[in-house]
Amino acid sequence: MSTRVLKAQDEKITDEMVEVAKSEGICEKFLKDSIAKGHIVILKNKIRKDIPPVAIGNGLRTKVCASICVNSCENSLSCELDKLRVAQEAGVDCVFDISASSYIKEARQALLLNSKVPLGTNPFLELGYNALADEFGLINISTKAMLDVVENHCKEGVDFVSLNCGLTKSLVMQFLAQGRLSKITSQGAQILFDWIEKTELENPYYRYFDELLEILKKYDVTLHLASAFKTGSISDSFDSLQIAEYAIIGELARRANKAGVQVMSDGFGHVSINKIPSLVNLIKEITLKVPLFVSSAFACDCAVGHDNISSSIANSIAATNGANLLNVVSGVDYLKPSSSAQLREGVISSKISAHCADIANNNSDIIKQNYKLSFARTNENWNNIVKNSIDKTVFDGIKVNNL
Repeated sequence: MSTRVLKAQDEKITDEMVEVAKSEGICEKFLKDSIAKGHIVILKNKIRKDIPPVAIGNGLRTKVCASICVNSCENSLSCELDKLRVAQEAGVDCVFDISASSYIKEARQALLLNSKVPLGTNPFLELGYNALADEFGLINISTKAMLDVVENHCKEGVDFVSLNCGLTKSLVMQFLAQGRLSKITSQGAQILFDWIEKTELENPYYRYFDELLEILKKYDVTLHLASAFKTGSISDSFDSLQIAEYAIIGELARRANKAGVQVMSDGFGHVSINKIPSLVNLIKEITLKVPLFVSSAFACDCAVGHDNISSSIANSIAATNGANLLNVVSGVDYLKPSSSAQLREGVISSKISAHCADIANNNSDIIKQNYKLSFARTNENWNNIVKNSIDKTVFDGIKVNNL
């Protein structure tokens, strides 16, 4: 079975690559070579027909991802679907379903139906959440069930899956002995951590990594190698546990590329801004320079209620130094579920972070956009000011000349 990586390694430029190269304003050969090396991935399940392919990686525009979380409230699904609509209207590049509730399957199917951008999931989160309802359900989760749930998500059409393949039994023991200030911040990672600790078995997503890759190859689904040990406090950042996990993720990234599976790495939690460039560069070097998805980034611990600002600062520095996909953070994420308006504010904040980084990284299209806006501002051409603004809704209801 062929995949994008295998086709690129076989020197084939597909129609999809031509489409992506045109939208990104890059050379088709550069795109093909980058996919072959694992430096660029294209998010799109081969069975999805209703979305455009979205490319993530080095030499491309920095992309933005919004998380959607359906909880057990009866009206939660409709609220999250509204957030999906708002996020897409605000220009998000992809979405990530982190739902953990009795509605998890219905949520995924509804998001797939309504999403016009690539959708990612954590398949184990569904399995783990359902097991928590039973006192002994967690330890009874089988390796077969862990692999089957991944295939089920791929069959339904998800475009990328996020799995803690690098969360090994040895790292669980190291975490227990090390005594970090902060706990594991990802619910899916925490459930898998508990499974490993209770069963005293190796993580099946690590032990049977080759079998996992065979599933993903069938659908050309991208694997996001999620980090379980992203730091939840500045005090823990850049510690030995974090580095040890990245070393394992790097090994797995190489195996995935060799097998023809697209892969993204993950980073990095709460990190002071002076450490972000070094951490991003280290992750990139360790992980074969595969695209880096900054699934959480905070420049300080104390911006409670305004975490979108803390995240935007960290994201800008991360993307300037090589991160490729930024996760949206709203101001209230540590307090409560965000509203549609708060999520939209987070999307715009993240898009500004990505935009600033793209200027610093000499993206010609982004630089031209800024020139056009400045030229329009100088000449008081409000139509072109609106056209080149990141957030066009700020002009709603404003009466200005020439608009």
